[in-house]
Amino acid sequence: MTTSQKFIGKIQSWQPERAFGFILADDCKTKIFFHIKSLHSPQIEPKVGETVQVIAEPDTKGWKATVVSSPQRRAQVNHQQVNPKVQAAPKPSTPPQSQPNFQNQTLGKIVEWNDERGFGFIQTDNFKEKIFFHVNDLPLNQGKFRPQEGEAVLFTAKKSDGKRWAATSVTSAQRQRIQRVQQRRQAEREANLNAKAIMALLVMVIWLGLCAWRLPKLAMIYGILSLILFGFYWKDKKAANDGEWRVPEANLHTWALLGGWCGGLLARYLFNHKTTKQEFVIVFWVTVVANVGATIYLLPKLAEWLR
Repeated sequence: MTTSQKFIGKIQSWQPERAFGFILADDCKTKIFFHIKSLHSPQIEPKVGETVQVIAEPDTKGWKATVVSSPQRRAQVNHQQVNPKVQAAPKPSTPPQSQPNFQNQTLGKIVEWNDERGFGFIQTDNFKEKIFFHVNDLPLNQGKFRPQEGEAVLFTAKKSDGKRWAATSVTSAQRQRIQRVQQRRQAEREANLNAKAIMALLVMVIWLGLCAWRLPKLAMIYGILSLILFGFYWKDKKAANDGEWRVPEANLHTWALLGGWCGGLLARYLFNHKTTKQEFVIVFWVTVVANVGATIYLLPKLAEWLR
């Protein structure tokens, strides 16, 4: 059940274009969101520094005011109840702004940014209304690429719920340049892995072919072990992506040493898995050399056993 709480504080910020602001309670720790609808006498423009009494409820993002009042605002409400004909003077009408086209990339500047809540506002030179954007709208948004007030950006936007402008994508010339570099490096890595996967497949075919030429049953055993280890690599890669229990590295090395290294070699490059950890790579190649050496050394005995 939602419990309301009373606070006394001062209006810390107010955005007349969006009709909301924040109140800082006297304890200097509690920050309360409020909308113009929660104000007594909303025709009295909220002012930064104004002392108010607040009734607020806990919200998913913090405290949200349901009633914001002050002696001045309550006096205005009582005055209107005694004199119902007294009304606030109508605000002079302003000519409507022409609707901009933000479907194409438009140059703007970040004028507000709340790093804790991950959102901010962009403004252009020829459009007064601020455009809302979220940190997830930026392709690069961590570390030194965190949005900054005053940063020039390129954005596209649309009307959200027919009320406010919200960005659909936000970038900058620097971010675009770094993205192109990252995409090029990614393409180079993928091409390198594909070339190594082809080489691994060729090595597997040659080795199994040599075994089949001398001992067909040995080639069959190598094929079964390789298929098993290939499956273990696939399972471990999937577990790594899903955050599940991993296949122990010792198990992968054991199956490679027993003869499944062909499948492991192919799977490493095909799945881009266990290719950069130097300790694992060294042990893997040790198991390959050990298995091949043992097979060649024991070939005469294997020929007798596998007749």
